[in-house]
Amino acid sequence: MKREEKKARILSAAESLMAARHWSEIKLDEVAERAGVGKGTLYLYFRDKKDLFFQVVFSGFDALCSGIAGHSCEDTTFAVYLRETCAEISTFFANRRAVFQSMQNEEARIFECGGRLQEAWLQHRRRLVDAVGGVLELGQQQGVLRDDVPPPVLANFLLGMLRTRARDLADADPSYRSHDFILEMFLHGAGSGQRRKRDQAFSNQAIS
Repeated sequence: MKREEKKARILSAAESLMAARHWSEIKLDEVAERAGVGKGTLYLYFRDKKDLFFQVVFSGFDALCSGIAGHSCEDTTFAVYLRETCAEISTFFANRRAVFQSMQNEEARIFECGGRLQEAWLQHRRRLVDAVGGVLELGQQQGVLRDDVPPPVLANFLLGMLRTRARDLADADPSYRSHDFILEMFLHGAGSGQRRKRDQAFSNQAIS
């Protein structure tokens, strides 16, 4: 087995265990057994349990960024492109819930770690924001989105709404959790009146 394949196998084993318990409750022996390697092998790839945990989360950031990059606006409208991007993010949050929850739970604590881990976390977080910001910048160039707000700021707002959808709206009416509703709220807020006509036009374009 190649080195990168073995590392990926260990990360996958750790993530599967994190789906049921907090990482602090998981023993390295369990990770090694689940991955089918000796415990000593873990230390060839990770400094300690904390390093392993954060690399699981970092791999999640990387996978999400790669998923976003896998979509293109070349043969479609920006509306469809943005909707596909939102669907990619939401699917990641749903399918890799352990990583998503760790992203949320540990972000406030990462600054207590400082040093290498903090810098690595910030780099991965910036990469995600830049990936989403690149999508939104295209919308600005096409005149769909306002151009007086930097793309990274817009990206943080959109990511915040998608995190809220995944984390806090599980029991809400399904219509409030749809991608079209999230996009409507992102593009036009909670306003009323003529905006709803534009909202409907955008939704029709996105699903046509």
